[in-house]
Amino acid sequence: MARSISDFLKGRFVKKNAPQKIVRLFFLLALFSLSACARSTSTALNYPIGSVWNVPVEDGEVDWEAASVLAQEQHAGFLMANEAVDFNAYTFGEGNQKDDVQTAVRSMVEGQAEGADDPVAAILGATSNEATTRTVALANFFNVPMIVPSASGDNLLSDTNLWAFQLGASNSDYADYLLNTVLNKQIVYKGYEEGFEPEFRIAILHEQNTYGETAAVSAATFAMEQAYSIVVYEHFPADTPSEARLRALVNLALDKDAQMVVMISSNPDVALTLTKTFSELTSPQLRPLLVGLAAGFTSQEFMNSEFLDSTYVLHQQMDAGSCPAEIESLYAAQNYAAVNLLAATVHEVDTAPTLKDKKLAINTEAEKIMLYREALRDAIRATDLELPCLGRVAFDNAGQNKFLRFEIVTSEAQQTKILLPQDFVDIVRNKIDLGSAK
Repeated sequence: MARSISDFLKGRFVKKNAPQKIVRLFFLLALFSLSACARSTSTALNYPIGSVWNVPVEDGEVDWEAASVLAQEQHAGFLMANEAVDFNAYTFGEGNQKDDVQTAVRSMVEGQAEGADDPVAAILGATSNEATTRTVALANFFNVPMIVPSASGDNLLSDTNLWAFQLGASNSDYADYLLNTVLNKQIVYKGYEEGFEPEFRIAILHEQNTYGETAAVSAATFAMEQAYSIVVYEHFPADTPSEARLRALVNLALDKDAQMVVMISSNPDVALTLTKTFSELTSPQLRPLLVGLAAGFTSQEFMNSEFLDSTYVLHQQMDAGSCPAEIESLYAAQNYAAVNLLAATVHEVDTAPTLKDKKLAINTEAEKIMLYREALRDAIRATDLELPCLGRVAFDNAGQNKFLRFEIVTSEAQQTKILLPQDFVDIVRNKIDLGSAK
């Protein structure tokens, strides 16, 4: 039976029906600015936590105005949760996603963060999949518990992972849900004699990096398992693809008469450009079904745009009933939940008599933080909680969330609409001329 956060920290978290002022993301960032050193921590041993995000950091100063859109959303969710929890937090930038990450993690682990000397009890992050993969490896090397709120790459957690825990779904989880669960051929082709089913043509357009390629492979693999036709499988530069390149890919999908286009991008600008181009080149009746995967499509920027009307966005389900009204994006929701998860497990460790007894027998600070991290890791691993924004969360032996839930979101007349799986199946069946099937 999943326990509620309130079972651990009664009265310490903002309740859904408490008076709340609805503000936009940039107001949140201004209102809840966080000093890396000014906060008191929730941990009994006064250990801070560390975070790694896609934000410029120079001489200990974090420039949130220059942060990526996704990092700003993560930061907003973190700050809202931390208003109640009050963790002392160190923030580091991803930098080049490799050497800079290594320097950041080592500084946090050894207590060399800017402006403070204490080593961290745990790490949250990162923003990009590349930096997350690197941080996870280092967390395992240094034996520090880590929560991955948002990154969705398939290979974030290694086979030997013992210290990192992934709240969000992976690429293969999304592809499995879309093409093996919702669009299973037994459902899509219901009423057709085997061997006489009409062709279901799918185009896959993905960003050219490890994240985009693994997501595309997962989608193609599940589509082919259902005997669907992959008529286009192409990529574009991950960072700044030209509009000409994106337009060429859209034209290719249209020339191949794709009935559904799976678009994979972690860049909100690319997500907007792709859907805008499809809208410019086709009428709604002739346009293929556009399915958006990855953070570019689940970003607040895209979800609030007019192009959500012509797109079906697949993302992890948000539990709106337990989420503050200010939380508008999945990235903010995941990070809000991650802070709450960490706070609950910190509380559990701090009140555990066995750890307190062990502390009394330990003399060195190095041994104390080692024991604390290990106890916190074990508490996270044993978690079975109802978290705000995400619902029930527990982890398997690999560190993956066992209770993933998904939803397909679009909009109608600029009002967000969540589709039931069967509703989306009916839309697909109609698109491939299955509407008359009995």
